[in-house]
Amino acid sequence: MIGRSWTVRARLGLAMAAVLGLSMIGCSGDFIPPPPSTDDSAEVSGAMPARAGKPVDVRSSVTPDAAGTVRRIDVIFATRHDPYLADLERIAARTQAGYEHARLHFFPDEAQTEPVAKKSQAAIVRDSIAAKASAIIIDPDAPADQELAAALRDARAAKIPVVLLGHPFTAETDPKSKGAAPMIVVAPTPFAESAKRLVELSIRNVKNSRLNPAGGAIVIRSSLADRLQDDRATAIREALKEAGIDAIAEVTVPLDTDLGTDQLVKALQQHPLATMAFFLDLYGVSASNNAAPKVRPKIAFIQAGYVVDESRNRTVNAGQYAGIAEYDANRLIRKAVSVAAAAAHGKATKPREVLAVTIVESPAGAGLPTVESPFERAQSKTESEKDKK
Repeated sequence: MIGRSWTVRARLGLAMAAVLGLSMIGCSGDFIPPPPSTDDSAEVSGAMPARAGKPVDVRSSVTPDAAGTVRRIDVIFATRHDPYLADLERIAARTQAGYEHARLHFFPDEAQTEPVAKKSQAAIVRDSIAAKASAIIIDPDAPADQELAAALRDARAAKIPVVLLGHPFTAETDPKSKGAAPMIVVAPTPFAESAKRLVELSIRNVKNSRLNPAGGAIVIRSSLADRLQDDRATAIREALKEAGIDAIAEVTVPLDTDLGTDQLVKALQQHPLATMAFFLDLYGVSASNNAAPKVRPKIAFIQAGYVVDESRNRTVNAGQYAGIAEYDANRLIRKAVSVAAAAAHGKATKPREVLAVTIVESPAGAGLPTVESPFERAQSKTESEKDKK
């Protein structure tokens, strides 16, 4: 069950705490995870294991040499970043650091005191410069922050590579000095591309179902938003508008499965003509799946959106979803660690390193997902009982 009240989340938190505790016994920011297993089934040199026959690569285009340790990579999260998601990303980053032979320092970190956690990002960057960090990974609070821009210029002038998570920095960060370290943006393939295709597939399936795409769409946000949820929501809205769909509603679902389903059911009842629903993460897809049978047969809609892995590929192939696009924030931070390690080794880097967003499409003749409403289930049960008599 996904997000079943806070109990599941608490259990996940305890599990992660155990992993982090075991990994950090006797150490703090100087922890170096163990090197990868020599087993062929294990991840190697920063590559994620292949699943369903398709390799998933989180390496930069310039993988550093296996020999030699990167002394210190500072990872600075945005203050808006949810602590729960930050915990997940710390685990993913530490995993990647093991393959890169790199030490990571996180800001804020689990063990940090309140005064340290309240430092500005510019102040933290200047601390990193003083500590002679090998590289800095940062998710800026404000991409136009002049104070932070000045600190990043100083870092680059001090030959400390800077890796930006998700977005470029809009303020000037070039120190214009000879031999300055690079600034690299690590980001997914622009969501505009995947969103456009998801909308195209959804409209096709709506028409296959003899429904009206002009009835509109609902975009399902999650209360637990990763740093790029707004980007995905914006991309879907713009793709819908480009396709001539003007009736677009949004709903934000909580983490609790039942509450999230109820929220979406209410939104569908308020917009009964909507024939498409687009989820942005696993909480959205859970709400969409659970709401679909509750509103049938009065309301029917096509589902599509973003997921973190390939676990739903078979259901897409069966037509349960018009299409899905795979994006995982944990893979983004892993790629950032790999890129930062490469830059720290002095390897030539690209200004932008891209994490691919893969799209899986339903068959050309797919239509409404095969779900049964409570009414349809009751009807089927009644007919079955009549057959037995």
